[in-house]
Amino acid sequence: MKEQANTPEQRKTPPGLTPFLLLRPPEELPRHSLGVRRLIAQLVSPDESRESVADALGLYFAAVKGNQAAIVRLLHHSATLIAILEAIAEDNPDVLRPIARKQFVWPALIGSKHFDKNRSLLRHLQVGKKCSIRGKWNPKSRATSMALGMYMWLKMNQDALGLPHLTLETKKQWFETGWSVLCDVTDRHPEKDTFLRQIGQHYGQHSKNTGAQKRVTPRTRESNIRAGIRKQLWQSFRNVTRHAPKSTD
Repeated sequence: MKEQANTPEQRKTPPGLTPFLLLRPPEELPRHSLGVRRLIAQLVSPDESRESVADALGLYFAAVKGNQAAIVRLLHHSATLIAILEAIAEDNPDVLRPIARKQFVWPALIGSKHFDKNRSLLRHLQVGKKCSIRGKWNPKSRATSMALGMYMWLKMNQDALGLPHLTLETKKQWFETGWSVLCDVTDRHPEKDTFLRQIGQHYGQHSKNTGAQKRVTPRTRESNIRAGIRKQLWQSFRNVTRHAPKSTD
């Protein structure tokens, strides 16, 4: 019997949230799709008005189609805003440093003659020193990249989801919420998603390897892979957020 997708009534994710994006290997992505998907996920948030979203998407579509005026406009405004931040960093870095320490990234200009300055800026402002997702982890790992995407989505929708501040005590609650949403967008079968399946693939024979079963049926194998995905994502989520504060006190 063919399984049916979840209806809105069956899904646990509240309506009105930003899109939860499933990652894809680069070779599986349609040309030029990744940039706009990420842009939309960032723009469609409670903090953005419909007008600002429309303006941003209008600029994107004009620029991506080769509109030179739109490209120059983006470049000019971006460079101006970054120049203002750099000037503040030189004249009064103390006002930026408390914010910069909590940021995962910091806007800056790039160029063959600008590289050393950017390194100096990172050190000067102590960018990421107190960021809750700082630490040694590999963003190229499938599990880590998915866990990081989950964290960023949860952070963006924290108020709408009713999540408490992220701490060592609440990170499990955050993950469980993220896992629930992930299951919703994959119709309760994350193991059928090609990107996620690779994360838990080696768990397919787990019940046989542990002696729980002599022979692994297709249904059990899929269940094992799903459990493997969850286990690996939880491990990566813990690693990514290992520097979260102990409590909100």
